[in-house]
Amino acid sequence: MIIPKADWIIIGSQTKPYNPPKIEWLQAIVELADEAGVPVFLKDNLKPLLGNNLRQELPESKSNSSKSGSGTMIGGRSNSSLTSSIFL
Repeated sequence: MIIPKADWIIIGSQTKPYNPPKIEWLQAIVELADEAGVPVFLKDNLKPLLGNNLRQELPESKSNSSKSGSGTMIGGRSNSSLTSSIFL
C-alpha cells in the first residue's frame, strides 16, 4: 500500500479548554515534516506556548508570495525550527 505525501501540516492546540500539545510533540512533527519536505503551519492558538514567532508556511499551490517580519514565512521553505527562539 502506498501512502501519499501530505501537501501541508497544520498544527494547533485544543482551545476549549485550552490544552496545548507538548513541545516535544511539536518538535518531532516539524522535524518529520522537514525531512519529508512538507510545509508546516503553526496556528495562532499556539502563541501562549511558543510566543509570537510562529512558523506559518503554505504549500506552494496555495501561495504566491513570502511575508517577512516576526519570523513568519508564507510559502517557500524555511530552515528554522518551530520558532527563531526555540530549538536553535
